[in-house]
Amino acid sequence: MRTELRQLGTSVKTAMKDRKITKWERTSLESKEAALNRHITKLSNNKSVVSKHPVKPGFDHRMPFKPDQGRNWR
Repeated sequence: MRTELRQLGTSVKTAMKDRKITKWERTSLESKEAALNRHITKLSNNKSVVSKHPVKPGFDHRMPFKPDQGRNWR
C-alpha cells in the first residue's frame, strides 16, 4: 500500500507539472486512486489491524450480562 501511495503521489506531481494529461494517464491515475481508497477502506474496517492486536473469536465490546437481565448465568 505504501508503494501504491508513493506511486500515486509521484504521478500526481508529474501531472501537475505537465498540465497536459492524456486520457490514458487520467484513467491510470483514477484507477490507482480507486485502488488506494479500497485498500484504505479495507484496512480501516479490519478490527485486528485497527486495534493492533488480534481479535478473539466471540469477543465484542458489549458489557457482560447482569443477573437481573433475566438470563440464567449460574
